[in-house]
Amino acid sequence: MSEVWDDFSIVVSTDGGDATIVVAGELDLASVPLFQRALGDRFERQVTVDLAGITFIDSTGLRALVTARNDLLERDQQLVVGPCSPAASRVFALTGLGEALGVPGATPA
Repeated sequence: MSEVWDDFSIVVSTDGGDATIVVAGELDLASVPLFQRALGDRFERQVTVDLAGITFIDSTGLRALVTARNDLLERDQQLVVGPCSPAASRVFALTGLGEALGVPGATPA
């Protein structure tokens, strides 16, 4: 699956039961529904969300990641977040969610 919308793009690739979701642009109120649709697919083991191309992430994007993590854990699956752009890393550090989501190098500011 690959979608491009204004300042946002998402590409989903699968390898066996694992998936990688590459997100670029602004993960916000306008783009989160596309992100959630990609996360709504059923994968067997692990979903990696690559945020290296993120230029902006708001509370809606953060909530989508936390919800995805919780949903996957309920299905005995794992959410891996990373790599992250400097913009995303900063938000994770400021909110403390980086540690909760297991984002490498994201420690509270």
